[in-house]
Amino acid sequence: MKDKEEILFENEFFLLANKPEGIPVHETKDPNRPDFTRYLINKYGYMELRTANRLDLGTSGIVVFGKDNSINKELDEALKNSIKEYLFLAIGIPDWKEIRHECFLKDGNKKVTVVRSGGKKAITDFTMLEYDVSKNIFLGQANLITGRRHQIRIALASSGFPILGDIVY
Repeated sequence: MKDKEEILFENEFFLLANKPEGIPVHETKDPNRPDFTRYLINKYGYMELRTANRLDLGTSGIVVFGKDNSINKELDEALKNSIKEYLFLAIGIPDWKEIRHECFLKDGNKKVTVVRSGGKKAITDFTMLEYDVSKNIFLGQANLITGRRHQIRIALASSGFPILGDIVY
């Protein structure tokens, strides 16, 4: 793992850490596979860390970890009510500057699919920030209204604008 400044903020109750892309946030079925939570525990000597939010394997960004079980409920509530903004590069040039994408998503083993029924509602607000016609890409911002697995990736891909480098969707 790259040795950047992982810890962005820390107090006695929680910490914010910068997860690099390419590593899962938490343990997987393979006990030998490195994950960000165990990496932080081992490197900094924490007794335990509870992951309060998740990021996809290929996504970098801020992960919130609880350090004290007594505030887990408050931490979850704070995250539930927070604004979640993500930046991305996607293939194509949309004909919109801003759009709300609403659909129902159903979890599969490795993939999420858009369904008409039997899924969970996913709502994402997208804003196109910049675009480059010569490269056929755009920089966008996604604001999550709901928080579903692969929500941004599947919403963009199903709209014809897959995230640059995403090999799943």
